[in-house]
Amino acid sequence: MSARAWLAEPAESETVAALLVEFRARGHGVGQALMSLALDRARQRGCRRVELDVNERNDAALALYEALGFEITHKPPGGRDVLARRRLEGAA
Repeated sequence: MSARAWLAEPAESETVAALLVEFRARGHGVGQALMSLALDRARQRGCRRVELDVNERNDAALALYEALGFEITHKPPGGRDVLARRRLEGAA
């Protein structure tokens, strides 16, 4: 199984540039565990929010991010990506 999440450099907000979970590992909580770790790391680094883009057709990812408290915002018409944003409480 392989999975990874990547955070940008420390700032007011963190951008999750990639969250990839191998197909056969999906549905076992790997994505949730990675995002929870990414949120904790961002909080420890003093970030006040985390942002990421997700394809509007990726129902599983959208459900995960919404379950983790992300607010989904549609980008201007014509694109397939939506913005997922979450404010962090208790940032360092």
